[in-house]
Amino acid sequence: MSQQLSAEAYLERLYDKHHGRQFTVLVGDGWGDNGKGCVEACLMPYFNACVRVAGGSNTGRTRVVILPDGSKKQIVFHLVPTGWADNKLSVIGDWVLIELSRLITEIDCIVEAIGAPNAPLYISKRAPLHLPYHGLLERWIDGVKVSDRAIGSTGRGISPMLAGVDLRLAPLAGHLLYPDLFKKYVEEFYRSFKPIFKEMAAFGKVRLAEIAPNLVVEKLLA
Repeated sequence: MSQQLSAEAYLERLYDKHHGRQFTVLVGDGWGDNGKGCVEACLMPYFNACVRVAGGSNTGRTRVVILPDGSKKQIVFHLVPTGWADNKLSVIGDWVLIELSRLITEIDCIVEAIGAPNAPLYISKRAPLHLPYHGLLERWIDGVKVSDRAIGSTGRGISPMLAGVDLRLAPLAGHLLYPDLFKKYVEEFYRSFKPIFKEMAAFGKVRLAEIAPNLVVEKLLA
């Protein structure tokens, strides 16, 4: 009979087996609730940096962080790598789908819960940016499917964001540094899907004046 190991002992064995390698990749399945945050918490003491490589704000990793005074705080991470709470250099990578408002709120919640980490938090210039249009498109697409084909989407626009990257219609985080270029990307995205937005407006699903490209650009640049 094989000896049963605790989660910590199992991770230590994995680390010993692969000791000396420059990095370790943690992969979860597609449906969540698989304990990614717990595994990351056990791994963090062995590493100097933590990188989020993919995913969006619709996913979460729950961590219980032990503070210097011994108290515990439970934090749900969506976009920020969990290692930031352990004062590890943290990176939001190329394929993380960034929803700016959620990112800012998340950072504020982490700082409020445990104080400002000493480690830097980097964001890749290549990370795709969320636009209000993405959520509208996802809800519209899910709504026009026949009932047994609708998947009950979160409506956060993750799939249209990925599609926008493949269609070369994705504004990226780095474009925020160049407002004129960023505006061109937003206008191009809006023009590409304007027939759908007009149809949505006809059904009272959206008001075109409220999703005008200039308003979207102004809000995101702010």
